[in-house]
Amino acid sequence: MFKSYTTNDNQLLLPCLGDFIPRNDSVRVVHRIMEQINPEELYRKYSPKGCSAYHPRKMLQILVYAYLRNIYSSPRIEEICRNDIRFMWLTGIETPDHNTLNRFRSSRM
Repeated sequence: MFKSYTTNDNQLLLPCLGDFIPRNDSVRVVHRIMEQINPEELYRKYSPKGCSAYHPRKMLQILVYAYLRNIYSSPRIEEICRNDIRFMWLTGIETPDHNTLNRFRSSRM
């Protein structure tokens, strides 16, 4: 009568996020294009001192993909990085907070 109802909490192996994103999806296009850009100019804006930062290429991809989707608010981008499967795939399930996104946008871009 009904399909079985179970939660994902009891799966031994979790599925890969990329399995749920079509090959021609815009997030994959952004990723491929951004991987070809030389980020040396961005690298020069970082100091070797202090704690490690999110990779500038990843930060740039997050912002470009968010802008492509008409999302400009850094708190909204932070939220969507936590909840949208495409952003989760793009970030490797890392979520920079809105302050980090703003600092990158204002001082590194």
